[in-house]
Amino acid sequence: MGSLPTPAAGLTHGVLLIVVPFAIDEPWIAKVEAQHPGLKVRWISRPNRLPPDPLPNEVYDDVTMLCTFAPHPIELLPKLRYVQLLSAGADRWIPHDLYKKPDIIFCTANGAHSYVKYSP
Repeated sequence: MGSLPTPAAGLTHGVLLIVVPFAIDEPWIAKVEAQHPGLKVRWISRPNRLPPDPLPNEVYDDVTMLCTFAPHPIELLPKLRYVQLLSAGADRWIPHDLYKKPDIIFCTANGAHSYVKYSP
C-alpha cells in the first residue's frame, strides 16, 4: 500500500493578486493575512476593461493566486497556481496561454450572480 502525498504548503508564502472594480477592503486583507501567515494580498481597484490597462510589472512579483476579470500577461506570472474569475464563464480566457496550462486551476463565478427567491 502506498502513502499519501505530502500536503502542499497551502497559502504560506503565496501572493494573492486581486484586480477588481471594487474599493480596497483593508479589514478583509488584514483578516485574511492574519489567518494565513506568510500570505500577502495585493488588491488593485480598477474598472473591468477589455483590453485591460497594463499594470506595473512589479505587481506580478511572486503571484501564486489571481482574482480578476481579464487575462494578464503569462510571462509575468510564472508561479501562478490558481485563478478565480469574476465572470460566470471563461470565454475570454480560452485562447489565452495561461488557460492552457494544466497545472493552473481556473474557477468561474458561475451561479454567484444569480438571484434566488426564497419562499417558506
